[in-house]
Amino acid sequence: MDSNNATRTAKAVLKSGLQVDRITRIIIEQWPETWQASLNRQRQQLDNQRSLLLTACSKLHEEPNTL
Repeated sequence: MDSNNATRTAKAVLKSGLQVDRITRIIIEQWPETWQASLNRQRQQLDNQRSLLLTACSKLHEEPNTL
């Protein structure tokens, strides 16, 4: 990749990131309940993943090595 392409790519990524930040800020300001619901869903997904991983680890420790 030449430096010209790299520069264009970096600018596009930066612009995209700025647009996402702007949209996020608008949502937070204008629809705080929507933003909070989104955060709650993300937190619930992380809790579910954590629970699944802990359960899987527990099962692996209970079972004799079969690999």
